[in-house]
Amino acid sequence: MPNQLIKNLLILLGALLYSYLFATYQLGLNALIFSIGLFLVQVFFDRSLLRNSSFRLISSTHLFIALMVVFQHSPISMAMYLLSFLLWVGYSQLPSLRFLWYGMLLGVGTMFSTPISALKDWSGLRWDRWKAVLQWGSLVVVPLALGALFFVLYYNANSDFASIFDHVFDLFATIHLELDFPRVVLFLMGLVCMGAILWPAVIVPIVENRESQWSMSLRRIRKSSSFQFSLLALKRHYLVAILSFSLLNVLLLLANALDLRYVWLDFSEKSAAELSDYVHAGTQLLIIAILLAIGVVVYFFRRNLNFYPDEKQRLRQLAYLWLLQNSILALSVGFRNYHYLNTYGLTSLRVGVMIFLLMVITGLYFTFRKIRDKKTTYYLLSANAWTMLFILTFTCLFNWTNVITHYNLKYTDADRLDVYYLCYQLSDKNLAVLKEHQVYLEGLGHAEDVQGWISRKEDRLLQKYKEQGWRGWNWADAKVVRSLK
Repeated sequence: MPNQLIKNLLILLGALLYSYLFATYQLGLNALIFSIGLFLVQVFFDRSLLRNSSFRLISSTHLFIALMVVFQHSPISMAMYLLSFLLWVGYSQLPSLRFLWYGMLLGVGTMFSTPISALKDWSGLRWDRWKAVLQWGSLVVVPLALGALFFVLYYNANSDFASIFDHVFDLFATIHLELDFPRVVLFLMGLVCMGAILWPAVIVPIVENRESQWSMSLRRIRKSSSFQFSLLALKRHYLVAILSFSLLNVLLLLANALDLRYVWLDFSEKSAAELSDYVHAGTQLLIIAILLAIGVVVYFFRRNLNFYPDEKQRLRQLAYLWLLQNSILALSVGFRNYHYLNTYGLTSLRVGVMIFLLMVITGLYFTFRKIRDKKTTYYLLSANAWTMLFILTFTCLFNWTNVITHYNLKYTDADRLDVYYLCYQLSDKNLAVLKEHQVYLEGLGHAEDVQGWISRKEDRLLQKYKEQGWRGWNWADAKVVRSLK
């Protein structure tokens, strides 16, 4: 049987498996099984993929996240499973990709263009292969047609014959295979996922051509005409950059000085509203400041300005100072965040802020590298993309609901503990911890509310655990359910 025909049959079988595994519409063990199976099929058809380091990194990252979906089953792990799958699709189509953003773009484009790839793939089979399939198929069609005709005659003419096959029909009826709309949708989704990995995407040449135009290091552009005018324009650009970085450093120095006085060195107790305003305002300022910092660097340190003769390195020193001050601003927001969680407890938003700050610090470092090593914007975006992927993958290791619950119960004062947040707003992953500390929580003056919140959370978990079956099974839910027995 032709290799291409085997691949197409496996794609159809994989789509059927996908519709079965995800019939409960919940991620769990099914995600790991599907990803491992698809990876093995992919490598079976193209072992050369394993020789590419980028493909190995992306595919192993996806399989690791699929494992974390089973063990931690956190919202971040499930979101990263979908994100890493798109990256896997992109690097399966073009393993030589260097730019992670193009990998994501190719992954999304491949998912949408899979029907076109399928038509191109199937129509590309040679006529002699189709002719052979039709010739051998006719040998089966004729006997089946004759058998069906005489079966209908015998079934209606002989009651004993009909009785035997009635039992056979009843046996098949117990299998209860339903062809309803949701199953059809799941089958089509499975077909898209399988095809995106195994069919060549039609947009690969477009992405490959676009990426080939980028480079990591800057190159000096030399112009033979209007040389004097270009040199004067470059000098004006240099002076504008000096003045801009000087002004921005003065403004940010004032903002950091105020933070040092009223955030770092102010030990007076603040209300929840004041601390919340500190964190939210600081985060908004940080987003604007970092985007501005990177944007200013990208704007000024472009093309030939990186090669402008600057013996005393004034421009680079001002840019380094600008990045350093933005790093201090990031640390100030982290310090505000620490004040808040140290007084009023940890929340999902506070965890998100800390993860964001880590990305910001690394982003500023790569911006520094861009200036020092004369790198391109492509380098800056690429380095930050890979860093974001690794940081978000690392966060999948933790059950943040339990981390938040344990931290607040251990370090937050009883009069400031947000019982409603722990018992009602957080997911049911912390149910075992809540049951363990239920007496303490009830003793804070919320006895009836705590009982009701925990009871409803327990009912929801047991119902979800029952519905998900083995396909949606995950260790985090199973551990909590076992603790309830």
